[in-house]
Amino acid sequence: MNIAIVTAEAEVLETLRRILRSAAEYQVVWVARDTAEAVANCAQQPPDLMLLGMNGQPATAVETVRRIMQQVPCPILLVVQSIEENSGPIFEAIGAGALDVISTPLDADLTLPAGTALLNKLGMLLKLKWGEAENVAVPVKKPPRPDQLVLLGASAGGPTALASVLSAFPEDFAAPVIIVQHIDAQFVGPMATWLMQQGSLPVRIARARDELTPGTVYMAGRSDHLVLLDRYTLGYRAEPRQLAYRPSIDELFFSVDRFWKTGVIAALLTGMGQDGAAGLRLLRDAGALTLTQNRETSVVYGIPKAAARLNAAVEVLPLNRIGPRIREAVRSFNYQRHD
Repeated sequence: MNIAIVTAEAEVLETLRRILRSAAEYQVVWVARDTAEAVANCAQQPPDLMLLGMNGQPATAVETVRRIMQQVPCPILLVVQSIEENSGPIFEAIGAGALDVISTPLDADLTLPAGTALLNKLGMLLKLKWGEAENVAVPVKKPPRPDQLVLLGASAGGPTALASVLSAFPEDFAAPVIIVQHIDAQFVGPMATWLMQQGSLPVRIARARDELTPGTVYMAGRSDHLVLLDRYTLGYRAEPRQLAYRPSIDELFFSVDRFWKTGVIAALLTGMGQDGAAGLRLLRDAGALTLTQNRETSVVYGIPKAAARLNAAVEVLPLNRIGPRIREAVRSFNYQRHD
């Protein structure tokens, strides 16, 4: 696999090279020190994945992501040393199209978890096909169960898209909201705090055995899959283990189909890969209102494209209309408990 590295810091470059040299399947094809050089190199030799250092110059890294995604799109993994010092720029960069983030100390020894964590992250990301959505399998339809629930799934570009959707929901929003965002678990806490600042609803990391409450936003916060254990109880499940993304949007959607009969609203936002497409189709077949973000407003038109191939969405909307559409659907629904 061909890896590009973009950083102006010699220590970061040497650390990343040392880690990559330990795995024969990865080759560093080029190195760039700034945005212009990265864009030029990417145009001449697109990598399978770009490692973009954020230490020292986070604003420059955000601009690099924006220009790469606008001019020569390719998968980007952000590399930071301090989560706390870079949380704002991290979410800006992910909102601009970066796939994920990993924290790697400068003195990462190959025998320590930092090097292993980076290699594991690369292996997971490179399992995905950039811009492809072939062979999406729809599971066998299970009998739906009973009530009103909003589901949001997102990947690359997701934080900004999720903030846009949540900002449309009022304080008296009558449905619980469950979010699966493809992001490393260590960044979910800061992201939940950031999202809560963008809207009027409380945003929390979902805990095992949480009871769903209208007007509360629950974010998947582990590498295991966030699912429903019954009509109103959240839980985590390790299986299936082989999925490229953990937690999986599909696994959440499949579990909702088992317990809810009416009042489900599900939306797939910008992102890479195809996670969520099969689950969205399943929910549409069960009578849910299913939405996807359109091509024009998606930072990465991967997940919505996969859903389009399955005809999984009842409506395809620009990002600025998804939140209001969900708000109005919740208001017009005859909310009825089935206890």
